Amino acid sequence: MLPGYALRCRMNVLPPCLNSIKSEAPAAVRCEACPAPWMHCSVRKFQKGQYPFSQGDAQGYVYRVQSGGLTLFLSLANGRRQVVDFAFPGDLVGLGSHRQFQFTAQAITRTELRCIPRDELRLQSLKDARIASMLYETAAFQLEEAYDHILTAGQRGSEGKLAAFLLAMSRRNVHHGDDPAVVHLPMLRTDIADYLGLTAETVSRTFTNFKAQGLIKIVDQRHVRLIEPRSLVRLANAIAASG
Repeated sequence: MLPGYALRCRMNVLPPCLNSIKSEAPAAVRCEACPAPWMHCSVRKFQKGQYPFSQGDAQGYVYRVQSGGLTLFLSLANGRRQVVDFAFPGDLVGLGSHRQFQFTAQAITRTELRCIPRDELRLQSLKDARIASMLYETAAFQLEEAYDHILTAGQRGSEGKLAAFLLAMSRRNVHHGDDPAVVHLPMLRTDIADYLGLTAETVSRTFTNFKAQGLIKIVDQRHVRLIEPRSLVRLANAIAASG
């Protein structure tokens, strides 16, 4: 999870319209509780598999995921892809410094986004200390997650990588006020594999091993309950320490 990709909101200080961004000519949604410059938010809705934006597109908006989710990935020169992050309800996408998107977003399922022009958000952050503070805290948290993902990619084995991923998803729940013990995984196993630098077969086998060890419970196809989070922490740390 790299800075400027999906940024986790740590404080609910954005205007309600941004909390609750349709095609490139979006419909305006009026929000009476918003400050005057943010009285209208744009709504964009996507079906599973559609692309809200692609690598190289002009980065004119900041998007907040209202429902559904996104897989964010880079298209590589060899034709392969590298998943760099996932974005779920409450996450912001598009706060990077580039004027063009450095990655592509694909809807994991039916997804609704809300948006505000990046320049307008920047202007409001200069006027409202609460917004500036939220953006700072969000970026700081995301940087911490980026450091952990670098460790995952470079030093952890397959079990350590998956353990670290589940724990990161659990931390995301904490920041959004959700149950940290139940992790929502709407993405495909191939998406998780492309994010962790593993094969889909290895990801599936490691999930099975975790279940057999009593570390997790497969609630259904899209939800996993963390039964022994402390054991997952020890596993991730042990793998990292062993190199």
